[in-house]
Amino acid sequence: MKIQQLEVIENVAMQEQIWQFYEKIFAPMNMLTPINQTWPKAGFMSWMTNSRVAKFVSMDGDKIVGFGAMTDQLDLDYLVSIPYFETNHPGKKIYNFMVVALDPEHRDLNAIKSLLGAMFDLVAGDDGYGIFFHSLKHNSSIPRLAKIVSGDTIEGIALDEEVCECFKWK
Repeated sequence: MKIQQLEVIENVAMQEQIWQFYEKIFAPMNMLTPINQTWPKAGFMSWMTNSRVAKFVSMDGDKIVGFGAMTDQLDLDYLVSIPYFETNHPGKKIYNFMVVALDPEHRDLNAIKSLLGAMFDLVAGDDGYGIFFHSLKHNSSIPRLAKIVSGDTIEGIALDEEVCECFKWK
């Protein structure tokens, strides 16, 4: 498995191939959790030509088996409260790990270490912070995997938890 870090992906066919891979991995999660787990296609596709979004593509031959996307351009994600990070981490670069996706057939520890490790290397040299948004109930492995991949050189803390309350009228 080979990982490429790309600044810009101009090739429209490659952009579509990445989108199809991402949808295949994440769309089923939308049936499990009431909070959407996938990005809208227009926003996702806009990252392809945005050089501030680092893209990591894992290939096995000519097949995409992993994709990661991260950025320090926090306004790309409406979930990120920029004032929160400006107040609580002034002057620090904050990297939003927007996507970490691996094909189920390639989800071994080496594949995870390769993809997340490449992404972590970008943050580690910058004295910044990395943030992940994920479902605690259906995708809670990110914090544990981050610790494994980093070799215990990072520590994480849950900053907040979103909850979807469902009420039924009597």
